[in-house]
Parts: sequence; structure tokens; C-alpha cells
Amino acid sequence: MNWFWIALKNTFKYKGRARRREYGWFSLMCWLIGIVFNIFIGASALLGLADLGAILYFVSLLFSLVTFFTAISLTARRLHDLGFSGWWQLVPMGVIVVAVGLLTMIGESELFSGTLSAVFAIVIVIIFLGFYLGLLFMDGDRFTNKYGADPKNPNVEVEQIESEVTLPQEDKADVWKNKSDNNNIVQ
Repeated sequence: MNWFWIALKNTFKYKGRARRREYGWFSLMCWLIGIVFNIFIGASALLGLADLGAILYFVSLLFSLVTFFTAISLTARRLHDLGFSGWWQLVPMGVIVVAVGLLTMIGESELFSGTLSAVFAIVIVIIFLGFYLGLLFMDGDRFTNKYGADPKNPNVEVEQIESEVTLPQEDKADVWKNKSDNNNIVQ
């Protein structure tokens, strides 16, 4: 739940990087809150409480508006963590525009409309799932990239790690040189 609030605090922050945990918890909480709103709106409609349903619908729209802007910035930061530009989040939207354009052109012809509509719908779902599940499950770049420090360990720089790896190793003979003669029983 804490990651949800962190994402909301960073609504208009488009620079930097976001961890999988922040992205995943934000997505899960938005999904669950949306389900709760829909259940209460449906229940108020069934119980004949139209005024309550209208108020809940309005609050649901406000929540969606706030989380929409948060999701855009969070997705941009998540893409930065993977080493991509935040503009790549427009790819799924471009796929929808192209698919709707193709379906509109094909829709005039009755011959393929049902089959091609189903194929395009399946392709769109696969692209969306691939994109958003990739954001959810792919591990971000280790160490600092061009978008900022590693959010998992922001204090470690690449140069520090490289200098630790290239340190010369001691010879085994040098290790025995520093031992005292107390270990020698026979003198």
C-alpha cells in the first residue's frame, strides 16, 4: 500500500526511475479500487439508490482521472528503469489507432468483418498484455543508466563496483609471510 502512495506523490515526476514493486502495487491497487467502485455502483443501482450510484460514479471518474496522470508518469519512469524512453508507452495506443482504422476500412466489406475483427482483437490483447506484463516482470537496468541511479540501490555507482573487481589479489606466499613463528612447534 505504501508504494501506491509513493506513486501518487510522484504524479508529475517524469524523470528518474521506478521499481517493479512501485509499478505493480500501483496497478494492483487501482484495479482493486476500480472493482470496489463498480460493485458499489452496481449494488446501488440494484437497490434503487440512483443518487448514491451517481455520486459513486462521479467519485470513480475523479479517481480514474487522478490515477490516469499518475499511471502516465509511473509508466514513463518504469520504462526509464528498463533503459527505454518514456515515449514508448505510446506504442500500445498507436496499435489501437491502427487497428481501429483497419477495422473501419475492413468493416465496409461484410466478407471478412467478423473473422478479422476477432483476429485484430486478439492481436491487440496480446500486444497490450506483452507490453504491460513486460513492465511488470522485467528487471530494470542494474546500476546507473542515462535516466538516473538504480532505484534498488541508488548509492552504488558502476565505477565503485569496477574498482572493487579489479583490485589485485594477494599471493598465497605473501599470506604465509605475515604469519608469526608461533605456529612452528619444533624450534
